[in-house]
This record gives sequence, C-alpha cells and structure tokens, in this order.
Amino acid sequence: MNIPIDRFLKPLLVAGIEVRAESSSLAGLLDDTMHEFHLATAAVSPPGYHWFDLYVDAQSGEQRAAVTAHGVLSRMVERGDTGRIEDFRILFGKQWLEMGETGARKCRRLRSPTSSLQSDVDR
Repeated sequence: MNIPIDRFLKPLLVAGIEVRAESSSLAGLLDDTMHEFHLATAAVSPPGYHWFDLYVDAQSGEQRAAVTAHGVLSRMVERGDTGRIEDFRILFGKQWLEMGETGARKCRRLRSPTSSLQSDVDR
C-alpha cells in the first residue's frame, strides 16, 4: 500500500516507473498489495507520460526491502500486462524484478539505483 514517505525511517529509492499520462491513479491500482511502499511523482516527465519514483523502507533490513521492491514491481508488471496500467515501463530498478522472490530473499546488500544500479545476490 502507498504510504507517506515520512513514515519511512530509512527510505530507499529502488525504481523509476513510467506510465501514460491518461492512466488512472497508479498507487490506487496497487492498494491490494500487502507491501508498504511510496510512489513519488518525479519532478520532470516527458510529454504524455508520468514518471514516478518507487521507495521502500530499508529500516527493517535489506532482505525485507528487496522482497518489498520485488513484490511491488511484480504487481505493477501484472497490472501492466492486463492493461490496467497503460504504457507501463520500468525506467530503472529492473534488477529487483529479475532476481525473483527467492533472489530477493537472499539479497545481502542494497544499493540505491542512483549509485550503481547493482545489488549483490547469493548464487
């Protein structure tokens, strides 16, 4: 569920999202997820689109933050695939989705996507 960022003790930017400007409320389409996240409207977006920054709270540990990032991005992809989110695209942060839930649970160290777009995962 989308919560105010000031409730996060350790906000971590994990992904950038793009949707068509005419799309309905992105956060509203994710209200049924059990994960707590924050979507912030980006300062700039290209004409016809909205960009959002996806934050999770890393205060509960790196593994929990990775699982949350994976869960929220997976739900967004699901909604995009069914047409509920129009022209959905992950701008950065795909590694959280690609590692799968098992990989997210094994995540050792998180890095903000603005630093290196990398995460270390046990193999």
